[in-house]
Amino acid sequence: MKKYCKIIYPIALLIWMSLIFYNSSLTATDSMSNTFFLTDWLGTIFVNSIFIKSDLFVTIIRKSAHFVEYFILGFLTIKSFRLYSKKNIILISLIFCIVYALTDEIHQIFVPGRAFMLMDVFIDSLGAFTAIILFRK
Repeated sequence: MKKYCKIIYPIALLIWMSLIFYNSSLTATDSMSNTFFLTDWLGTIFVNSIFIKSDLFVTIIRKSAHFVEYFILGFLTIKSFRLYSKKNIILISLIFCIVYALTDEIHQIFVPGRAFMLMDVFIDSLGAFTAIILFRK
């Protein structure tokens, strides 16, 4: 199985990075539309709760998506990089994810309705760091 991991993890990492790039390429309107799809679905489960319809809930959903998206990136990064090196793997993986988060936010400057948000870089980095620490061995 380890032989396949040398191919599978790096390919999965590249695919995941492409999905993050694609999501960052969506205009603000399209991105919010995806969020509202999720909040509307959750609203049907929780029978139109006032909280589900609030701006706070939308913010929680959007920031949680950042955390989860980069948690998966952190997982795939440490799994991929560990296949080729053991030295400073936690630090190298974390730097890679932080740099990707920064470039992702810079990319959003050029997308209509989107902007660079340092808080998103922090949340992204926290998600990646959590996965890297959990899966470091």
